[in-house]
Amino acid sequence: MVARKTISSAVRLITIVLAATVAGAAGGGGLGEVLGSMSWAPHHETGHLVTGSSNVFINGRPAVMSHMSVGDCDEHGPALQRVAEGSSRVYINGLPAARTGDRLACSGVISDGSPNVFIGGSKEQTDAISPEIPDWVDRVLLGVGLAATAVLAGPAIALLGFAGGLGGGYGGAYIGGKLWGEGSDGQKWLALGGAFAGGLAGAKGGAAFNTWRNTPKSLINLKEIEPQLATDPDSAFFWSGRTEGVGGPDVAEGIAKSRGGVTLESTIKDKNIKMPEWDFDNPQSIKAWEDVSASYAKQVSGEVRAVVGQSLREGNIWENVELPRLMGNDNVTKITTIDPVSQTEKVIFVRDN
Repeated sequence: MVARKTISSAVRLITIVLAATVAGAAGGGGLGEVLGSMSWAPHHETGHLVTGSSNVFINGRPAVMSHMSVGDCDEHGPALQRVAEGSSRVYINGLPAARTGDRLACSGVISDGSPNVFIGGSKEQTDAISPEIPDWVDRVLLGVGLAATAVLAGPAIALLGFAGGLGGGYGGAYIGGKLWGEGSDGQKWLALGGAFAGGLAGAKGGAAFNTWRNTPKSLINLKEIEPQLATDPDSAFFWSGRTEGVGGPDVAEGIAKSRGGVTLESTIKDKNIKMPEWDFDNPQSIKAWEDVSASYAKQVSGEVRAVVGQSLREGNIWENVELPRLMGNDNVTKITTIDPVSQTEKVIFVRDN
């Protein structure tokens, strides 16, 4: 093993750490550090080893061991840095023999060694190693990434995405270490893949949670109410909109009663069914009325009439909920609209036999 060896440092890809944070990969030191530590990553020389063993030589040059041998790291000031890793099986002067791929305390990696002497064994660390990207930088980037994701996509997606990425990354690292060895490229790729897959799965879970949370929940028990909404054939009336300001549930109820029929509102009132007040600002209130309207429309039969004004609210229940279900109800034979002012009738649907 040569006495003077070049030291490589990982390539920093800080620009994509935010994306890695979203998927959880930034939780373990940053995507750039992981990719930069791959065997194929481009390296640049940042220093040299300057001391070795005084009595053990490899190919005529002093052997290097951890803890006692030192080198200079240009990016960490003038102080010499100890070799911090070596072989767990081969010792030189009682200390682990350092090899290509072992690191110094500055996190620089030994990149050149003897071409014909190979020392086996897993890595044994004897000294603390300062990460190439300081921990505080990772923590700041992680915090910024989570905060940005929370603002853009919501806290559920940010937290579940991070948790999924963290779990996937640790799982991938564990499996990769078992399959290809600790510190191998295979382990790192599997850790990154697990982090991104877990992060995406967690983000999807967060999105599903947001959808569930934001979906209006009905304020009623439709299963209990539904049987009470049944009507006799040819007796069901509906209503929507106004003509010259005339219309609404009371007008529709009056027309229905004059013709021996009922409306949804009169049925609810006569059977003392508890319903929330209609509130445009409360999605749960709107959903409750949409649910009972749909149930009412699905149960009617025969000829159906609707008191429909000339002015209809955009998104009204008649056009968007009731009418489609009436047309899909095989028991409905005809649908007739009635103007609330002139009471002019117009047949808008007849079912073919």
